[in-house]
Amino acid sequence: MVKLSVWRACVDFAAAAAARSRCWIWPGLLLLPLSGNAPGQGNAYPHQTALAAAAATRTEHAYFVPDVVLTDSDGKTVALRPLTETNQPVMLDFIYTSCTATCPLLSETFAQVQRELGAGAAGLRMISISIDPEYDTPKVLRTYAQTYHPGTQWRFLTGNPKDITEVQQAFEAYRANKMDHAAIVFLRSAPGKPWARFDGLVDPATLVREYRAMQR
Repeated sequence: MVKLSVWRACVDFAAAAAARSRCWIWPGLLLLPLSGNAPGQGNAYPHQTALAAAAATRTEHAYFVPDVVLTDSDGKTVALRPLTETNQPVMLDFIYTSCTATCPLLSETFAQVQRELGAGAAGLRMISISIDPEYDTPKVLRTYAQTYHPGTQWRFLTGNPKDITEVQQAFEAYRANKMDHAAIVFLRSAPGKPWARFDGLVDPATLVREYRAMQR
């Protein structure tokens, strides 16, 4: 059962943060009913369920990853296309570290997926790309990433603005103003397969189920 006080606190926090940052919090977030699991059933993702479950929509798309070279949070260069052209599932999102609403929720979603999968997370390549490369240096990204305790399979990337824009456009996720960016998560099972696109704050359980289905 999602308690009213917890649900209200989450909604109030998200709304206040969105007002400060102008990050896009989807309207559907405020419409979720208060009913949750039946008594005695646990909910591994209470705040995400309260804020996100009604909002996310899933579609499939064929995206062509551009051949750009980005930089990870350790300052190492990373060719993006080979990073995504792997025979293991890939989960990708766009964030920026000074965002106070959508991005922390996206990163916490990734962190919860990682925790839920445990050792199995090693089979999922996770990629978070900054859309504010001028501010998000490798050092800044590294500090941000430490909050979410990423495993070695989760890479935080930055780069030059032109390349970052090209990547966003390739995934049909570009916004001229970073503060207007949308909450989107992309998941693909293997090269040549379509990308599943989740528009809205998708709850971690959905991503875990999707990933496990790809492993069958």
